[in-house]
Amino acid sequence: MASPACHSTAIAVGSTTKLDGVSSFSNVGDGLVDLYAPGSSIASADLGDSFSYKSGTSMAAPHVAGAWALMHEATDDAAEREVELVCTDCNLRARPSLTENRVRR
Repeated sequence: MASPACHSTAIAVGSTTKLDGVSSFSNVGDGLVDLYAPGSSIASADLGDSFSYKSGTSMAAPHVAGAWALMHEATDDAAEREVELVCTDCNLRARPSLTENRVRR
């Protein structure tokens, strides 16, 4: 795993498909990903007034950032670690490798 995901204060985000499988381009496994978010075929703003569908962990990370911001706002004096624990406790967790790269809610 490379920077910035390997940094001790980073939250490494993996990508899932519409069917809650781990996206083929995403890291998977203990120590590689802290949590998963939708990242395959995400509608994204494009040139002009149009949009297109994009995939990548860069599409998954904003889901996590948005959830983090909402949690931080809702808990006035919450320490960052408490918000992290809530986010990671409610995330999509990787199942063992015997389950064909599926994640559960």
